[in-house]
Parts: sequence; C-alpha cells; structure tokens
Amino acid sequence: MTTLTRVPLPKCYALKTNNDELICEMKETSNGYKTGGTCQPHRPFTVSAVDSGGREVAVFTRKRKSTQCVGSCAKDEQYMDNMTIESPPGQLVSCIKQVYNGNVTMYMIQDANGEAIFRIYGMSYTLCCVTGQTQVEFPVTAPDGTGNPVASITKKFYMNTMQQMMTLGADTFTINMPKDLHLEMKITLIGVCVLFDFLFFDTSLRDSHQHSG
Repeated sequence: MTTLTRVPLPKCYALKTNNDELICEMKETSNGYKTGGTCQPHRPFTVSAVDSGGREVAVFTRKRKSTQCVGSCAKDEQYMDNMTIESPPGQLVSCIKQVYNGNVTMYMIQDANGEAIFRIYGMSYTLCCVTGQTQVEFPVTAPDGTGNPVASITKKFYMNTMQQMMTLGADTFTINMPKDLHLEMKITLIGVCVLFDFLFFDTSLRDSHQHSG
C-alpha cells in the first residue's frame, strides 16, 4: 500500500511578465508554514523577493493576528490583518491594512507616511463556492471607493480535479495595472496577491503545496 503524506512546505512564487519572462522569485523565509490546521490563514509570515541576479529586492511581512475575538472587539487593530512591504529590505514603502467595515472585508493600501492610496475589497467565499465561478476579481480603487478601478487582481480557480492535479495546487494571480503606476505601488499590489493567497486560498487541506503566481 502506498501512502501519500502531506508535508508542510514554505510557499514559493514566481513573478512573470505577460510574455512569461521571469522577473523575480519569492519564497517564504519564516517558519510559520509549519503551523497546521485552521491557524494557517492567520499565521504571521515573511516572504522574500529575489531578482534574477540573486539580489533581495523586497520583503513582505505579515504581523501575527489575534483570532480570539467576539463581538465589538473585531474593530480593534490587533484583530485586523496588517502587512508591510519593504523595498529594498529595510526601507518601508507601504502597508496593507484591514479596515473594519461590518461584514465586508476591506483593505487600505497606505504609503510609507500612512497616507491612504488605494482601497481593495476581499473576496466572498459564497461567490465562488455557490456560483461556481472559475475566477474572482479584486478591483483596486481610490481610497474613497469612487471612480473607475485603477488596477485589478484576478485569481483563477481550477474547478476540474484533473486541472488542479496538473498544476500541483498552484495558485495563479494576474495583476492588471497602468505602466506608469509608481514602482512602489506595483510592488505593493504584488504584496496584496501574497496576502490574499494566505488569507483566502491557504487551508489545512492544501498547506503542503508550493504555490506560484
């Protein structure tokens, strides 16, 4: 009898252009991936981005989030997701902070000075599980939510079991953004993909897979 055992592995990502050219590789460098079960989506992490020359160009760090909350305490910052982006390492360029908005999951992207730059909403599990969508889009808007989206992030789902097996459980995110968008904000949107991967697509059933996107 052959037994397939799931072994927790650090997350790995490959950032590529539309032409499939490799920009950089990203890997989880913290030990939080060894945490199993329902704690996976809430665990802290550090992900390092290294370019083709082997230079570390960015660091994405998510702080530990407290999950012991009932009622009104959900508004407290310690129960909100918070991620920082440094590029180069040691130089803060932006933060991604969850904002309490009732039953809607919302995040604000702030620059190094704490000024709100963009707003982005999280996903609805019902949207994918009930409607059977094969992809979900996260529009990136102005801080007040008005106007047309300035960028968007799309996550593709593999509804077919064979497709999921062929991709080894890999998650694929596509970022559409203006070419003239500031480099720091481009790096930040990459960080959003990493954060959302941990938050919405990392479960105890899949914590053994390496991810790429």
